[in-house]
Amino acid sequence: MWELPSWAHPVIMAQLLGRGDVLALNLEGPRGATQRWRSVVAGPVVVELAGGPWFSSGVLTSASPNSLHDHDQEQWQGTLTELADEWGARLVAP
Repeated sequence: MWELPSWAHPVIMAQLLGRGDVLALNLEGPRGATQRWRSVVAGPVVVELAGGPWFSSGVLTSASPNSLHDHDQEQWQGTLTELADEWGARLVAP
């Protein structure tokens, strides 16, 4: 049976769909042969449909084999936010 990698866990995705900001996590737990990710930064892709409210229509994630402490978190989160904003704009473009 196919299993979601820890950085794509449904709980992480559900948290993001209900919030408007970026989530950065160090991933805990045992490491398997194919589970090399140690941290994840994820953000909602927010869109506004004509005449409707803004809402999160998806989640953009980025994972790393290193701890969050080994990265420039501000830059990582900023880049992910820019990409999520671009995708949000593309989803509502005519």
